[in-house]
Amino acid sequence: MEESARWVRRALPGAYVRCVEVGNGIVDSLRRPMDWQLRDLAATLASDPKLRRGMHIIGHSQGALLGRAFVQRYDYPRVYTLISWAGPQAGYFGVPELEPLLEGPKRTSAMWYTPVMQARRGRCDSAWRRPRA
Repeated sequence: MEESARWVRRALPGAYVRCVEVGNGIVDSLRRPMDWQLRDLAATLASDPKLRRGMHIIGHSQGALLGRAFVQRYDYPRVYTLISWAGPQAGYFGVPELEPLLEGPKRTSAMWYTPVMQARRGRCDSAWRRPRA
């Protein structure tokens, strides 16, 4: 997202643009539940004095989901605009890139509903949608 932030800075000289790293980056992104990531994001945004009058959020992929969750659950700082860039706001289903790695029937979509994966409650759990359920 830093490259995207540079685009915004060039387009809006003088604008305050901040990329927020949730937790310690990719490790927490993959291992921490979305609620934990959302609390971390909310604390970071609330502690930034330059955002006290509000902000616009551009979120990419999982960051778009966090942006929407922030708008829904928190009212400070105020969000004037939320841009969801490639964010699966209606959920997602299946992991096509994993299918070639599996032997036998293609079943990555079903694997997320196994007791092991549901107990893990990683980053995907609140975005996962079973379309034929």
